[in-house]
Amino acid sequence: MKPLLLLTTIICLFAQTALAQKRGQARIDSLLLDLQPTKTDTQQAKVLIDLSFTYNSIDPDKGISYGHQGLAISEKLNWKAGVVDAHRAIGVNHGFGKSEYSESLAAFSKSLATAVEIGDQADAAKALNNMGVVYWYLSDFPKAIEHYYKALQIHEKIGNKVEMANSLSNIGLVYNSQEDYPKALEYILKGNELDEELGNKIGIASNLGNIGQIYAAMDNLPKALEYDSSALVLYTELGDKNGIARNLGNMGGIYAEQGLYTRALNHYAQALAISKELGLQIGTATNLGAIGGTYLKVAKEKNPEALLTIFNGNKSNALQQAQVYTDSAIVISKEIGDIHSLIKLYERQSEILTLSGNYPGALENYKLYAISKDSVFNMEKDKKLTEATMQYEFDKKKRKPEPTRNKRYPATGHPVFHSCRPHRCLDFCRCGVSSAYKDRSGEKDKRCRKTPE
Repeated sequence: MKPLLLLTTIICLFAQTALAQKRGQARIDSLLLDLQPTKTDTQQAKVLIDLSFTYNSIDPDKGISYGHQGLAISEKLNWKAGVVDAHRAIGVNHGFGKSEYSESLAAFSKSLATAVEIGDQADAAKALNNMGVVYWYLSDFPKAIEHYYKALQIHEKIGNKVEMANSLSNIGLVYNSQEDYPKALEYILKGNELDEELGNKIGIASNLGNIGQIYAAMDNLPKALEYDSSALVLYTELGDKNGIARNLGNMGGIYAEQGLYTRALNHYAQALAISKELGLQIGTATNLGAIGGTYLKVAKEKNPEALLTIFNGNKSNALQQAQVYTDSAIVISKEIGDIHSLIKLYERQSEILTLSGNYPGALENYKLYAISKDSVFNMEKDKKLTEATMQYEFDKKKRKPEPTRNKRYPATGHPVFHSCRPHRCLDFCRCGVSSAYKDRSGEKDKRCRKTPE
C-alpha cells in the first residue's frame, strides 16, 4: 500500500476508535478510585477482577495482572465465587486479548471446575461457552459445538436469555464454518430475536456482522455490505474496537471480491492496525493474509487499472508484496496453530511463487498445503459434528426468510466492515462490578446486567 494511503488509513482508524479508548479509560479510572485501602478484601477482589475484564481489549497484560491479584485475594478468603470470576477474567485476557489459547483453556477449565464445585450453573455455562470459542478459534469444530450445546442447555434450564442468545449465535458460527449457511442463519436469527427482545446492542451488532458474512459466503454481496454497514455503525456508537476491526476486515473482503482493491486495502490496513494495537494475533494474521491475497488478485487482474494505480503497473512488485504479507501471515498462523488458515495460505503462496518463477519454492509450499489438508481430514473424520448436534433438539418454529433489521440501527452508505472470526466471543462484565457477583441471598443486583460477547 502506498505510504500516503496508509497514513490516511491510520488517521481514520484513530478517529473512529478514540471513543472506545475514552470510554474504556473512563471505566478504568473509576475502578482505580475504588481501590482504596479502606475497602474490605472482598471489595478489593471485586474491583481487581472487574479491572481485569475491562482491560482485555485495551491492555490484556494488565488485565492478566489484575486478574491474578483478584484471584490471590479470593483464594486467601476461600471466596469461591471470586475464584470463578478471576479465572474467567484471566482466560478472557489470554484468549480474546492475546490469542494465547492454551493458557486461556487452562483458565476457563479452572473456572468451570470451581463453578461446578459450588453449584453455580450460570458461571459453569459461561466457562463452557468460552471454551467453545477457543476451540472454534483452533478450528476444532466438533469440540466447539459440543461445549456450546452444553452451555445452551444450562442457560435454557435456568432461563438466562442473554447467554442463550450468545450460545445460539456461536453455534451458528460453527455451522457457518462448516458452510451450512441455512443452519447458520437459523441459529443466529434465533439468537438475534433474544438480543432484540433484551435490547442487547452488542449482541445485535455481532449478529448483524455475522449475518453479513453469511450473505457474503452466499455471494449476495450487496446484502452483505448492508448488514456489515449496520454493524459497523453500531460498533462505532458502542466504542467497541474489536467490533470495528472485524467489520473493517469483512468489508475489505467484499470490496476485494468486487474488484475495488484500493478500498479493500484501505479497510484491511485499518483492521490490521487495530489488531496489532490490541495484540490480537489471529486478527493480525487474518488481515496480513487478506492483504497478501488482494495483492495477488491485483497482480492477476486482466484490467491493468488496479495494477497501475497501486504498483505503477509493476506486476513483479505486486507479487513480491503478496509474498511478503502471506509469509507474515503464515508465521503467525503457525505460532497459534491455525491449521485451517495455513491450508489456504500455503496454497496461495504456492501460486504466488509459481507466478514469480520460483518453482522450487512453489513446490515446497504446495507440499505443505497437501500435508496440512491431510492432517485436518484425518482429524475431522473421527469427530462427527452430528454427534454433538444430536445432544440438543432445536425448536424449529417458523422464521422469516431474512432478519428484520432493528430500525434504530439503519444501514448507512458508509464503506464499512466485519472479519471472518467469531464476533460473539467471550463472556465478560461490561457494566458494573455488582453485575459480576451475587449477594449473600443469591440474587443478582438488577441495576446492571452482564453483557456477554
